[in-house]
Amino acid sequence: SLANQLNWPEVEHIVGIGDIVAWGVDYNQWTNVYETSWIQNYSFANTIGNHDDMDRSANSSNKYNSINNNYPLNGYGSQMGTCFYYIYNNVLFIYINYLDTSSTAEAWADSVVAANAGKYQYSVLVNHRPATNKYTGKTYSYFWNYWADFCDRNHIDLVLAGDHHVYMRSAPIYGGSVLSGYS
Repeated sequence: SLANQLNWPEVEHIVGIGDIVAWGVDYNQWTNVYETSWIQNYSFANTIGNHDDMDRSANSSNKYNSINNNYPLNGYGSQMGTCFYYIYNNVLFIYINYLDTSSTAEAWADSVVAANAGKYQYSVLVNHRPATNKYTGKTYSYFWNYWADFCDRNHIDLVLAGDHHVYMRSAPIYGGSVLSGYS
């Protein structure tokens, strides 16, 4: 309805950045999300967030996310159904698990980009943990330590992230520096 009010194009696809439930172990929370009208009317995919993978003792497991979602099974190893990719229109979306900082995760993401070369115009990495810290504005070590080189090497156009539950936007970054004149 907001898109209609602002005379914008209709929403076609929603990219979730994690934490769509408070406790991943609680099946009723997943049911409540997937019974809402907004999610039933649109194409929707969500990256796993710390609340989506958490039980009430703060133990993490991607099994809750995998059981409650029907995402492509084109990930790797134990991340099938949690890490996945797809092309929507001319955009390659790659969803990663913020908990997996292994070289396997990065190698899989590299292989996705290589296997789909020429099939997309833009690329988006979807990850729950952001690149910058909401309190300091400085880089958030999780992302930079594990994914900055991947993004640079593969010319990722956009990184979408959640976790901090606020809206933040950075300037374009490449090689650890802000780019000027980027379009």
